[in-house]
Formats: sequence, structure tokens, C-alpha cells
Amino acid sequence: QTSRGCPFECDFCDVIQYLGRKQRWKEPDQVVAELEVLYARGFRGIFFADDNFTVMRRRARALAERLLTWNAERPAGRMLFSTQVSVDIARDPDLLRLCNEAGFGSVFIGIETSNEDSLAESQKRQNLRVDLATEVRKITAAGLLTFCGMIVGFDQDDEMIFERQAEFIGRLPSPIIQLNVLIAPHATPLYQRLKQEGRILDDDQTRSGTLLTTNIAPKLMSPASLFNGAKWLVNQVYSPAAFASRLEAFADCVETDGAEPKAAAVNVVSQALTRKLATFGSEERAMLARVDRIRSRRPDLANQIHWCLLYYCQARYLFETHGIWDPSLTRLSRPLAA
Repeated sequence: QTSRGCPFECDFCDVIQYLGRKQRWKEPDQVVAELEVLYARGFRGIFFADDNFTVMRRRARALAERLLTWNAERPAGRMLFSTQVSVDIARDPDLLRLCNEAGFGSVFIGIETSNEDSLAESQKRQNLRVDLATEVRKITAAGLLTFCGMIVGFDQDDEMIFERQAEFIGRLPSPIIQLNVLIAPHATPLYQRLKQEGRILDDDQTRSGTLLTTNIAPKLMSPASLFNGAKWLVNQVYSPAAFASRLEAFADCVETDGAEPKAAAVNVVSQALTRKLATFGSEERAMLARVDRIRSRRPDLANQIHWCLLYYCQARYLFETHGIWDPSLTRLSRPLAA
């Protein structure tokens, strides 16, 4: 972690409540000294757990320049980095290019929703007044795989939100979608407001916030409608065909630079998972065939494609283990059954 704090004020985010809105950071030499220790111990992939890595542009640029120099000098191969950013980084193509050259292969972005009313209500102002799909494409074109966080269950969400989110996600060049139902952490303004309104269902947050559960009584639908709609959305987003289509969109979007893969992409674990996935059915085998074709024409993206496939296998395992996976959910009925 190279910095703490985020200047934004999203009302559902507890990070700014316990780490503050004023960002503090380590100097580039300190970051490199810590990376040297990790590199010497064999680590070749690092996640920078900053709340918003690029929000202070001058600081982010100075660190990325230092990382670029340091990474180019690694005797046993470069490190591959990932981190968390906000979508407004799309307005700085030079910083995007610099991050990619420094070794960043992926970034997590809280897109949250295509519903502008929900973005405004939650004070996610940095996502307003822009075409979010276009901004994600700009970031992807710079060579950064985007992990997009999406949320359903805002007060401005009715039962149409699930199909609306599915259509929006289908336009993203982002294979990995982290879909959540809105929760209200204790420290947040959202929690305080909903507590006053009598809409907190459970104050024990160890029982909420995982795999489509929530501690909030939704405003424009029933709790059953929210859960069942989110379950339907998960099955649409992670159907083999939808995942493969977004992976193809990613490969088509990234600008070709002739570069070699940043790190080795195939290992024993991924081969075993691929063989296991192929046993699930014809749709999964068709998806794997599409993945192989994508990998053949874009060998420079082999590492990112590899991680997308690993994440897909992990997501499918979790969905199936917790009873979320149901490929028969091809239609979203109204009203949703309890």
C-alpha cells in the first residue's frame, strides 16, 4: 500500500471514514525499497492496495516513472502490478500509458451503475456526466485490463435495473465484473440515513455483504426481488457466451504495440482448471475454444487472458457452491418470485 485516503465522498464507502479524504503517501524511493524485498523473495506480481492510486496525478506520475525505471532493471524479469483507480483516469492518456509501461496490467474501477440517479444520490460524482462505457474503453485501449465493480440495490433502482445493468455490462470490454448488492457499512453516511429511516435489516454485518446478501431494506422493490434479480444478473453476466464476448471485446480494444507478454501465462493450475471447466458442458467448451482463438491472435495479452480465465473459474465455483449458479434463468419475470 503506497497511499491512504481518497478525496471523494461516495456515501456507501467506509474507506474514507476510517482512512480519511486527505491522501497521504510514501515517497517513490520507499516504495521501491519495499519492492526490492519482495522481489528478492521471488514475488513477481504485486497488488497496490491504495484506495485510489491515481487520484493525485502528480504523485501518481512520479511513482509510475520510478516504477518504470526500476522494473526495467530487474535481472530475473519484470514485476506485474495491479491497483485501484477511479474512472476519471480516462481523462489522462499520458498517465495511462505510463502506468502500462511501468508494469501495470490491470486496475479495479468502481463503475457501480449505469443509473445516473443512483450515482447522484450516492454522491459518486466522478462517474457522472461521462459515458462510462466509453471511459472504460479508453482505459482498456491503453493496455489495462479493467475489473469493473457493479452494484444493484440503490434507492433509485427498481425492478428494471437488472436488465439495464445487463445491457450496460454487455457493452464493456471488461471480462471481469464484480457484482454486488448494495450494503451499508456501519461508519458510512448511507448507514446513518437508513438507520434513521428504519431500513437496516441486520446490524450484524458478518451476515451481510457477501454473495448477493445485504443489510438494507430496498426502497423500490422487495428484498426477494432484489436477491432474485441479482441472481439472474449474475447468471447473465457469467454465462460462458457473455464472458467470452467481453473477453473478445477486451482483446479488440487494446491497442497493439507488438510487446511481449509481461509475464508467463500458462501454468499447471490453469491447465487443470481449464480441463475441469471443459467437463461442465458444451457451452463451456465453446467458450474455451473462443478463448484459445483470442489468445492465438493476441499473444501480447496472454497473461491478462490467463487471469481472466482463472477468475472465471473461481467465480463459477463460488456461485455453484452457494447455490447462485442457475443457467436456466434465461428470463427475468415480473413480479419476481419470493
